[in-house]
Amino acid sequence: MIRFRDFLPLVAAVLVGTATLTTPTQAHAALQVDFSNTVGTSIVFNPTNPAPGLTGSFTFVNGSGGDTIQITDGTASGLTGDITGTYNIGAISSPFPGYQTATVTNATTGNQFIINDGSATFTANVDWINIFTAGASGGLNSDLTSGAVINLSNISYNGSNADLLTLAQSPLGTATISFQFTGTPPPSLTSLTTTGGSTSFSGSVSPNAVPEPSMVVLLMSAAPCLLVGRLVRRQKGREAEVA
Repeated sequence: MIRFRDFLPLVAAVLVGTATLTTPTQAHAALQVDFSNTVGTSIVFNPTNPAPGLTGSFTFVNGSGGDTIQITDGTASGLTGDITGTYNIGAISSPFPGYQTATVTNATTGNQFIINDGSATFTANVDWINIFTAGASGGLNSDLTSGAVINLSNISYNGSNADLLTLAQSPLGTATISFQFTGTPPPSLTSLTTTGGSTSFSGSVSPNAVPEPSMVVLLMSAAPCLLVGRLVRRQKGREAEVA
């Protein structure tokens, strides 16, 4: 005799599979907003060792306009903002020739990533996680061995710009920065922390993924099916033991 309960695990599997394969709607799709430094702004490396175990530090020094970054695409294009604080560089390692990397920690409290829309402000606490150099290139929170990780927290925005609202749909996000050097030979991370230096930069920021409501509903629907199916199998096992 075929009973519906025998198909509960299959029903659950179908629901979970549908939720996994469901394409997110635009409102919850991942968004990447690109930015560059404003005129005259640069990352400045300080070769003074701030504390034992550290090799140097860096900060973002603004140009005459007073802002650090300018958004270069989307509905937020043209908006400006700041990256505040000072950041320490840890011990440098070289996993392979020509490549150097180190951890980055906040040297000051309350370091923020900020975008102003003219009437409201997008703010987030920021940690840059790591820094690397590879030939003429380098970056923050974009280590070639580990990739970018979530480094924005406490995201807040109460304005009306569409892209900033999407960035603020989650309290967490990811920001990365890349930079290039024009000198020959280009400086390594070791030289930046021993003799100093500065460079222009660009980057991107994106929100942490937010599950689709439909996906959450499907997963919640699958859970009872899985539970009932498990209970049925357990009961059959007990009946077999008694027999």
